[in-house]
Parts: sequence; structure tokens; C-alpha cells
Amino acid sequence: MHTANDQSLVAIRAARRAFTLIELLVVVAIIAILAAMLLPALARAKCHASGISCMNNNRQMMLSLKMYNDDHGDKMPGNLGTGQVVASDPTPGWVKGDVSWGSSESTNVQVMMSGQLGPYAKSPSIYKCPADRSVSRNAPRVRSLTLSAQIGENNKITKQSDMNNAKLSPAPCDLFTFVDEHPDGLNDGLFEMNNDESWIDYPAHYHCNAAGFSFGDGHAEIHKWRDGRTMPPENFGPPKPPRMTFTGSPDIAWRNYHTYAQ
Repeated sequence: MHTANDQSLVAIRAARRAFTLIELLVVVAIIAILAAMLLPALARAKCHASGISCMNNNRQMMLSLKMYNDDHGDKMPGNLGTGQVVASDPTPGWVKGDVSWGSSESTNVQVMMSGQLGPYAKSPSIYKCPADRSVSRNAPRVRSLTLSAQIGENNKITKQSDMNNAKLSPAPCDLFTFVDEHPDGLNDGLFEMNNDESWIDYPAHYHCNAAGFSFGDGHAEIHKWRDGRTMPPENFGPPKPPRMTFTGSPDIAWRNYHTYAQ
């Protein structure tokens, strides 16, 4: 049988084990400080991890392009843009399928793989940046990569050997080929541009304000954008970001350096 004194001792011990309000607030504050310190580092680590995977996808697509060149007498595949990318059009293209918002082809892997690079780029996952979460018709879109408008059998660079022309600049190691395109403007397989101070098609900025690129020598990079105008917000639907001229933009200068003069 417990005496009154025993019950008092139990109550005192229980009180000593409990947090005071001040102690609880101190613990909460410490947790908040640790979270504020760790969350940015975790976000950067996530960007870094998805960037490595994105670079691998870009390298694989560039290797597929080189294998196609080897099997087709040095020729580039087709890259003619909207109208030549839909499955119903017989015109050859490196990829098939209009992946515009709401298009039935935007989620169709079989259509995408029916392009000229399909037999070489056999894994559907390499056509898409792992950080691209865009959805069409309640399913993930199958592609985020497009190919520079300068490259293709009907464009400026019609053969792999054109990249090695000593009279042209830049060298293959500086000439960009595949790029992840901004999801709101993504449709055909062509990344449209002029060698001026404007964006027609915008690049993506999935990797903490950076985008994946591959280059003519087969390597890939994650390039970080410096001009906020290069990164219009993602609406995940229409309209497409409008063509804009950005005089003096370091991002436009970088892009123009990595393309042939028109």
C-alpha cells in the first residue's frame, strides 16, 4: 500500500522527467536550425544526382547518333520539326511522336521508338531527363530531348564529317547536339533557334537552373544558366514561352558560341 509520501515522491519524479515549455521550445529551435542547414544541401545533392543521370542519357543518345552515322555512310538522320515528327507522316526523322500537351503521341513509347534512332537508342528512358516530371493525358510524357536545328540530313550539318571541317567553328567538342527542352514548348524533335540574340525554343532548367547537353565529340555536360530570362516558369501546359530577344544575355552568348554561325 502506497503512503501519501510515496505518492508525492512519484509525482515529483514524473515532473522532473517532463520537458518544460522552455526546454521544448529550445529543442524545436535546434531542429529548425538543423533542417535549414541540411535541406539546401539535400536539394543540391538531388540536383547533382539527377544531373549525372541526365548526362548519361545525353551521352547515350549521342552514341546512338554516331552508330547511325556509321551504318548510313556518315549521314545524319532526319530532323525537320513539326509535321515530320508525327507518326502518320512518312518523312524520316530521328524520333517520331508529337509530344505536345494533350497529344496522344506524347505518352506513346512505341511511336517514339519508331524514329530512325530507335534501333540504336533502344532504352526509352534515355530520351527523357529523369528530373522531368511533366504529365500529359494523365501519364508521364515519354521525351524531353530535342536535337539542334543545325543537325540533320536537311540541315546545315548533314554528315558526321561536317563536324570535323577545320574551316568551321566550333570544334566538335564545343558543338552542342542534344538538349533537354523546356516542357511548355516541347513538341517535335527539333530544337529551333537562330544565331541571334533570341530564344525560339527554350532549354529546360531542371537541374537547379541548369540543363543537360551533349556535344559532337560524344561528351555531355550540365550547363547552368546565368540569366533569369532564360528560365521562364513551367506552366506544365500551353502556351509555349514566346520568342524573346535578350540583348547582352550571357546565356545567348554561350549558346551561340556552341553553334555554327548561320
